[in-house]
Amino acid sequence: MLLDVSTLDRHRLFRCDSPQRSHSEVAQAFCDHGLRWRPGRVDTALSRLRFGALEVYSLQYGAEVEVQPRAFGDFVLVHVSLAGVMNVDGAGATLARRAGDAVLLGRQPSLRMQWSAGTRQLILKVPRVCLPDDVEIPPHVAFDALQGRQLKGLLQALLFAAPPQPTLPGQAAWVSPLEDSILLFIAQVLRGSAAPAPPPTAETGGSRDHRRIDRLLAYLQGRLGAPVGLEDMARATDLSPRGLHLLCQRQLGRTPMVILRDLRLDAVRERLLAQPDAAITDVALAHGFGHLGRFAGYYRERFGELPTETLRACAPTLTPTLSRPAGEGAMHSRAPLAGRGPG
Repeated sequence: MLLDVSTLDRHRLFRCDSPQRSHSEVAQAFCDHGLRWRPGRVDTALSRLRFGALEVYSLQYGAEVEVQPRAFGDFVLVHVSLAGVMNVDGAGATLARRAGDAVLLGRQPSLRMQWSAGTRQLILKVPRVCLPDDVEIPPHVAFDALQGRQLKGLLQALLFAAPPQPTLPGQAAWVSPLEDSILLFIAQVLRGSAAPAPPPTAETGGSRDHRRIDRLLAYLQGRLGAPVGLEDMARATDLSPRGLHLLCQRQLGRTPMVILRDLRLDAVRERLLAQPDAAITDVALAHGFGHLGRFAGYYRERFGELPTETLRACAPTLTPTLSRPAGEGAMHSRAPLAGRGPG
């Protein structure tokens, strides 16, 4: 899932090619830090959106850099990589965060980040007082693939609630509930990271379940446009259809077919945001949706808008067209097309 950060980009604080100004401006936004520049062209850009309690930034340096922030205790940072690679060294471990990956950075005196050339990060600044007192803040926590998708969905909703231009007043009435949802989600991730790990030689039922879910998601991601049934998914996870149904309900709170449908909807939205001139019908069919009327309903239920509204929002000068046989309706055709799956 790609994040649409166009609204955030319009709230730019500065852009410059000066290493000294870059260091000063970024330190003012976050905290004092060491900044070592590697070879490459300096092209620092910092944007910020302020909501009620949370702040969302996008930051790039252009050149390869090494960042050593001083210990910070009154906030935590959640990084979502938009481009490039960021290596996080701290607490005796190294994490490599690539585009789409997310990591939470807590208080620690020895944190070091290495940003490759061209790296760009979305950074969520969370005041410590907004998190429950009983939540432990480790040096860093890597979000797994599912947590990363859930986080990006919440952040995307928050970004869409911001005014499209810096000069426009006010924020949507649902900003506060969105912030509460993000804070609750982060607290749950932190509580999960604090659970004691089982002995490396003993496989628990939970670890087996997590591996099966990862296997299922990887299987589905590779077949978003292909016919997929419940039996296919069950075989991919070495479970019976009923066993897979119970696993998905227990781990994700959704049925396997709904999980497949949501992954397809996310992929459709990603394509529409990246290609505003796309034909909605072609994109829907390419991702396994055979009934266009139901597809439009599913899309609106998941994203709060129709596919045509998504295209208008990201390319207001373009009029989206639907490829269809002459004489047939557009998105409200009642005639289902062939193919298995949730479409």
